[in-house]
Amino acid sequence: MLWFALAAIGSGAGLSAQAATTWTFDVPPPANAPCTSSGTSAGNFVQCTPNGGGAPKVVATAWANTTGLQTWTTDTTGAALQTGTVMVYANSDGSTVGLGVRNQSAADSGEGTSPEHAFDNNFRNRSDTNNTIASSAAVYDSILLSFDTAVALTGITVGWIRYDADITVSAYLGVGTPTLAGRTYGQLTGDGWSYVEHEANLTSGTQRLINGATGSADGVSAATVTSRHWMISAYNPIRGGDTSISGLNVGNDYFKLMSVAAASSSPPAPGGVPEPAAISLIGVAVLGAAATRRRKGSAG
Repeated sequence: MLWFALAAIGSGAGLSAQAATTWTFDVPPPANAPCTSSGTSAGNFVQCTPNGGGAPKVVATAWANTTGLQTWTTDTTGAALQTGTVMVYANSDGSTVGLGVRNQSAADSGEGTSPEHAFDNNFRNRSDTNNTIASSAAVYDSILLSFDTAVALTGITVGWIRYDADITVSAYLGVGTPTLAGRTYGQLTGDGWSYVEHEANLTSGTQRLINGATGSADGVSAATVTSRHWMISAYNPIRGGDTSISGLNVGNDYFKLMSVAAASSSPPAPGGVPEPAAISLIGVAVLGAAATRRRKGSAG
């Protein structure tokens, strides 16, 4: 019946266990993953197809809260997002290291050199490994992952790590394409971004399941949020969520993003606005149901 069809469209039935699709962030040479880079200047992007080819493609861009930062700044929460440079790293033997972020701020001294050629949440190249004022004075490096179609991310794997690797994951559930430039991390929620989770103490080369996913790299289920646009950053308490999770620290996270995985088929985003194609299908269903009622009425 029509009401049942509409309920099914709106509810997004849960996923049963299924294979995951993986995107590994390598650009040849020497790596051989299916990725390309647009260059090495701020505002560039890295585009990848899934391991083994196919779809959907993903485009990675770099961001950080660096607009207007000064060397003497002690509160960075009002600093707006600005594009950075997304860098691709691999070992000389071709083994994956992953994506790093180089932000544009001259005030963030040491940025672009080790260990700040990675995702990090440090500021002014502090010599200690735990920035004690980082809750208010930190620059949070992020990667925006934009997919051709909506996906339910299920796993994140980091490569190179220095000190620690704590992450924050957000998903865009708003309408249209998100705007990041000129927005603060605190403003993103009002723009349609939803905090998904913080994860502490990731291990190099080991996938961390996220987004409610259960299972393993070969079979995942129960991914919760679906979106075309995902943000992965060094641990960022400004994005909200449970900041009391054991092991979360700001100021000593340095890591490179090796790969992400998603369920190979995904339900609609809960509460999301239907895509135009979905709206068309609903319209067809309504017309079909009306026609059926007319035929039944004419048949007596």
